[in-house]
Amino acid sequence: MVISFRKLEGSALIARKIIIMNKILAKTNNALLGDKEAQFKLGLSYFLGIDGVEDDAKALHWFKLAAKQGHLDAQSNIGIMYDNGYGVEINHKKANIYYKLAADQGHMNALYNIGLSYGQGQGVKQNYVQSLKYSLLSAEQGKAEAQFLCGLYYVNGFGTKIDKKKGIYWYSLSSEQRYQQAKYQLAILNQKNKPTFNKDKIIEFPKTNSKRRKGERVMTNRDIASI
Repeated sequence: MVISFRKLEGSALIARKIIIMNKILAKTNNALLGDKEAQFKLGLSYFLGIDGVEDDAKALHWFKLAAKQGHLDAQSNIGIMYDNGYGVEINHKKANIYYKLAADQGHMNALYNIGLSYGQGQGVKQNYVQSLKYSLLSAEQGKAEAQFLCGLYYVNGFGTKIDKKKGIYWYSLSSEQRYQQAKYQLAILNQKNKPTFNKDKIIEFPKTNSKRRKGERVMTNRDIASI
């Protein structure tokens, strides 16, 4: 008896595709019924390729439907998609609109993202006071990047008076979460005891950086909200 491995492989591939389509169909049915959590999860599935199908345009579609119903993670994710041009042309102003929708309701990532936009002057007039305001709200919820940014501002006097104690406090909290830039800045402060940035180089602090790696969406600083 001769076994055709090609046929077996073909059958396995078909079976896998059926399983994938059934998963997507199940999520789609609930999403079409208006369930905002189902809409968000379907958008996330398309964005990350969780069920084997990656489609940024469909991800944005379902995120927007969930966002209209007040889903905070969806609102924050739409901001990230506009910031990076996923499924849509890059539009920092629109990104900030969605960040602020979620940030005004206390969403940790959105608070950091809108704070970062103000700090960089990305899609909005640069304003360190506003940047610190939002970054502090995010940092208080435990976001390491926001804690680092607060440390940076206090140590260097961006949007506030120089306060090294507060700066070291926020750097330390960020460092405890193994945020490498915070560890580095603490080490410099311990060695030189002086500000680590100057106002002419503020643009060097963390910027949006995203890329694909082996089919996996990797976000740094502006993190996509997942399940």
